[in-house]
Amino acid sequence: MERAEKIFEIGNAIILSQGFHLPRALYIARQIGIDATGYATRQSYGKRRYFIREYLATIKAYFNCFFNRKSKFYGKKNDTNKGSNIRMDQLK
Repeated sequence: MERAEKIFEIGNAIILSQGFHLPRALYIARQIGIDATGYATRQSYGKRRYFIREYLATIKAYFNCFFNRKSKFYGKKNDTNKGSNIRMDQLK
């Protein structure tokens, strides 16, 4: 989410993810200033397997946002106003 805001200058986002991951993604997006809406997939693969990992990652995300911790690596800025690299025939 931080790269989306810093590198791609995303201000509004639709996040599509598995249900157990979505709350954390939305929380992080909103904390860094992205106006985000989220939709969960109908199937959640590995929910039991990743429950503990996601629980701990959520706690870490809370503290990272609370203390305003920044990522170490961003990459080069990418101008998304030039258009997409997705062709229309790929959307069919």
